[in-house]
Amino acid sequence: MSLATFDCKSWLAAMNRRERVAPPPSKGDRPGCGLQSSPGRMRGGGIQLADFAFILSTFAGGRPVVDRSGLTADYDFELRWTPDADRARPVDPDLPTLFTALREQLGLKLEATNGPVEILVIDSAERPTPD
Repeated sequence: MSLATFDCKSWLAAMNRRERVAPPPSKGDRPGCGLQSSPGRMRGGGIQLADFAFILSTFAGGRPVVDRSGLTADYDFELRWTPDADRARPVDPDLPTLFTALREQLGLKLEATNGPVEILVIDSAERPTPD
């Protein structure tokens, strides 16, 4: 994980203002700005750890991942790991588990803690009546 070399926020703001701006520089198969993820691989450019944690929840066995690092910079990264065996994609036995990959490749550590989580409860649902 390294500090982002391109200001994705300014680029996105300019795009939203419909200004003509050059695209982010190419970084091989990693996006210049944004995130690409699939089972066993995640690549990002100009990503904050809070956004990374949110996406990581998808791969962490359904448990929410919350960023408590206090870091606010944008980062470029690539992470590769062996996905769970129950995924449809074949498992690469040479890659580490997700938790090991986070520590070894990005210097991050996931810790299990208890805390409040937001949930949405739907008591019932009905079709709307026609006008």
